[in-house]
Amino acid sequence: MKKITILIFLFALLSLHAISIQEANDCAEQAARNLQQTVLERTDFNMLFFQYLPYTIGMYNVAKELQYTNTVEYRWNPVNSEYQQVSSATVTYSRGVPLVYTMTMTVQEQTITMEYTYEHQDQMLVGMSSTITMMEQTMDNTREFYTWEDGHIVSMLMEVNVITDWMEEERATISWSGDNLTQIVYESIIDDVWENTTRETVQYDGSNPTYWLEEEWEWGTTQWIDFQQEDYTYSGGYMTECLYQIYHEGAWNNEELTYYTWDGGVPTGTLEKNWDGTAWYDAYQSTYNYDEHNNIVEVYSDEWVDGRSWEPAIKLTYGYGAAVDDGDVPVVETRVSVYPNPFNPTTNIAFTLASDSHVTLDIYNIRGQKVETLFNGHKEMGAHTITWEAKVSSGVYFAVMNTGGEQIVRKMVLMK
Repeated sequence: MKKITILIFLFALLSLHAISIQEANDCAEQAARNLQQTVLERTDFNMLFFQYLPYTIGMYNVAKELQYTNTVEYRWNPVNSEYQQVSSATVTYSRGVPLVYTMTMTVQEQTITMEYTYEHQDQMLVGMSSTITMMEQTMDNTREFYTWEDGHIVSMLMEVNVITDWMEEERATISWSGDNLTQIVYESIIDDVWENTTRETVQYDGSNPTYWLEEEWEWGTTQWIDFQQEDYTYSGGYMTECLYQIYHEGAWNNEELTYYTWDGGVPTGTLEKNWDGTAWYDAYQSTYNYDEHNNIVEVYSDEWVDGRSWEPAIKLTYGYGAAVDDGDVPVVETRVSVYPNPFNPTTNIAFTLASDSHVTLDIYNIRGQKVETLFNGHKEMGAHTITWEAKVSSGVYFAVMNTGGEQIVRKMVLMK
């Protein structure tokens, strides 16, 4: 009874302050999507689907890939001509696995803290729970459950906390072709019955996603109707363009066009253009800065103002620290992936180390002859990426990584 009284009082305060739990969630989701989109280009594009699953998985994936321990978002105040902090996030790890993601933000002069706790089983993410803290009151918010088959997430169930009980709200069924995600179908509870809501489909050229389509379920005719789509363009194995369109009045209409720039396998910036009905015009541009370990440390985003000049808009900063060691969490296995694959002529060999190790990374041809040594030296625990610019003929090659007592081999196909 005491809990119910506290919650009723809290909701009364929320209504007085003109901000709701849903608005707080929406703000957290947008902040998470902004963070994820900023660093998405740096992650394995085979994992592109993480941007379409619930945003909390996206935050988990980004944290796991980049291994940052804190990030801060600032927005430019033209009155004071300086950046002002609007949100921050911290991540704690155990041997490379994210355990807790905490985001703090200010909305309508209220400080809101969202905390996401991740549950693992046999090195796989199987659950997530979140809480929200406002006006010194902390409440359960959402929880999500994931099931796996053959090394891939195949279903998601999300529940929301309503006053005193958990209620199912959304679920997703995820389909794969090999390591490529091909479709996600979302359902929501409507009048106590699961009903279709959206369907997302991804198409590939080899391992690179080239097209994404989102459809909505039309209730009256019980059929899928087009809603939005994205087309991806690549050059040298890297994404260089993303065209975003919305379906309206029987036709696809341009909305956004984003260009990506790269340097030696590392993204250096983006340029976003918007459509005014007849032509593209500049909207936003971002620049990425890195430290000596190739970790992203700053992202500056500028906005094109009144068609005259670029003005500061948003700044993100990232910090890296020691991982939290928790013996209750399984040790992260060393993992290696190659993308794109097949490739021409450049590919990335991404690997995650369970501990600090001496690493050798060699390339062999199909006859077992060493072609090139890409790396021979010390690497710290966590995620790393090494780029191979192949100066050999087309064919099958093998990336062989040794980390002390462990050897991992990955097959690659060079197609010129």
